[in-house]
Amino acid sequence: MIDIIMPKMGDGMEEGVILRWLKKPGDKVENGDLIAEVETDKASVDLPSDVEGILVDVLITDGQSAPVGAVIAHLGNRDEMVVPPQPPVPVQPPVPARPTVASPPAPHVEKDKEAPVERHEGSKREIRVVASPLAKRIAADNGIDLSTVQGTGPNGRIVEHDVQQAMKSRKAQPATTRGAVPKVAEQGHKIVQPMSRMRKLIAERTTQTKQNIPHFQVTVSIDMTAVLLLRTQLNSASEEPSAKLSVGDFVTKATALALAKHQAVNALYEDDSIVYCEDINVGFAVSMPDGLIVPVIKQCQHLSLRQISADTKRLAEAARSLKIAPDEMTDATFSISNLGMFGVDDFVAIINPPAVAILAVGGIHKQLVVNDDDTTTIKSLMQVTVSADHRALDGAVVAQFLNTLKAIMESPYKLL
Repeated sequence: MIDIIMPKMGDGMEEGVILRWLKKPGDKVENGDLIAEVETDKASVDLPSDVEGILVDVLITDGQSAPVGAVIAHLGNRDEMVVPPQPPVPVQPPVPARPTVASPPAPHVEKDKEAPVERHEGSKREIRVVASPLAKRIAADNGIDLSTVQGTGPNGRIVEHDVQQAMKSRKAQPATTRGAVPKVAEQGHKIVQPMSRMRKLIAERTTQTKQNIPHFQVTVSIDMTAVLLLRTQLNSASEEPSAKLSVGDFVTKATALALAKHQAVNALYEDDSIVYCEDINVGFAVSMPDGLIVPVIKQCQHLSLRQISADTKRLAEAARSLKIAPDEMTDATFSISNLGMFGVDDFVAIINPPAVAILAVGGIHKQLVVNDDDTTTIKSLMQVTVSADHRALDGAVVAQFLNTLKAIMESPYKLL
């Protein structure tokens, strides 16, 4: 038999939840077939099979979680199917016949294991609401009481769409009638709100990263005048609005070219060793309501400017809709965090391990610059900062990388 394991769907993923199996034991599975929906801390994704066979059994049922690398099911052939033993049928002694009075049949009620169940025990009342893990997380993060939500999923199951509709309805209500934000304490004007699962993971991992990785930062200013001019010309020549290039697309392409010339920066720190990577896989931060996701553009060194732009738009949309594929969030060799669109001048980012560096991109601002001949010029400047792992990199190496990046950006014809 072949083991199906819980895949790693993000560099920081530790476990996943099986939302539902798309195949059942006994079904034939072809290479590439989707076999299950898996929920991570950041997204809900479809799990494809990379082998073919018969789904023999599932070890993790709907709604259960499993750590990365754990066996969740088996593929094999029909001879390996496990048939559960059937309990013996008890033999009932014959009952003497006696006349009975016919009564109208009781109405048939189909028992629904997934429907909400209400239990009574003495003076206690317990209501169990059936909802998908993703729906539960979104509800918890936004203060939605699931017992007030009408489920539209199978057998009344509450799904993500139902919670989103409840959130829209709450926003349409007057502020005095809205549900309260979940809190554990309220004192005066203070409200203490529990952290969402995503925020807890971000807190844990960034704290661990800052404690264990000796960060240092190097900053340069880049003259973006030529990039802005080239971007305007290229976008004017394109009739497709979706094909418009952003400043971030130029940054990603230039970063890939610079990394190709400075392999030491395109590296991973693993088990007290430095792994220099041939492929340049650039991760980029996508903001979410309660955190962020880092999709990864694979093999950037082989992609054109427009291909990078298209991949960035596709991956960002998939991330925001929580439908990003597992392998689109892993294997980053370098990352970019861009806050320029939020009016930020400059900032420093936290390294996304096991990569050894990350680039923080600020906004573009016109500034009066004094030239070498003491004349003045108004230039569009952008500050970028590399946070680097001092265990793997030194300041001079990072400075050389940034100087190469600066030279490429200030002569953007190299990006075409």
